[in-house]
Amino acid sequence: MNLPGLMRLLIANRGCVERSFWLDAGIDLGFASMNSLLSVVSRLVYSRQVGRTSIPPAPIFVIGHWRTGTTF
Repeated sequence: MNLPGLMRLLIANRGCVERSFWLDAGIDLGFASMNSLLSVVSRLVYSRQVGRTSIPPAPIFVIGHWRTGTTF
């Protein structure tokens, strides 16, 4: 989860976090902040490589549930 997503969640709940979960909320806030920061770094580092990657004209997508045998 990124920081904007966590903030939307907190705003939707009007910031109500029970006292027994304050530590968990603080840890979540730290990880969400780190995820947001690392996503920006990742975009800066890899955006050119992703933009230069060519996709074959007709890709084939195999969509299935892992228990349907499509993984074999």
